[in-house]
Amino acid sequence: MSLQSGRYLAASLSRSPALLLSRQRITQQAISRRMAHDVAHEPFPFSTKNKKTLAVKFVAFYCTGLAIPVFAVWRSLKRFNGEQ
Repeated sequence: MSLQSGRYLAASLSRSPALLLSRQRITQQAISRRMAHDVAHEPFPFSTKNKKTLAVKFVAFYCTGLAIPVFAVWRSLKRFNGEQ
């Protein structure tokens, strides 16, 4: 009987108006803190205004990132076959 009343109490407290208001206040405070500054967020640490330069940077970044594992596999396969 005590366990059932404990469940009822927990269920009723989770829907209480005071708890709902406190959750709402916390959410509003978090949103207002997040929007505290009026500066637009720049997602990259470099300029994206020149599209050709941006394309070169992205190609260099992705080619380097993909070339390293491909080179490592090629080198390990070459060593596995007995070549050095």
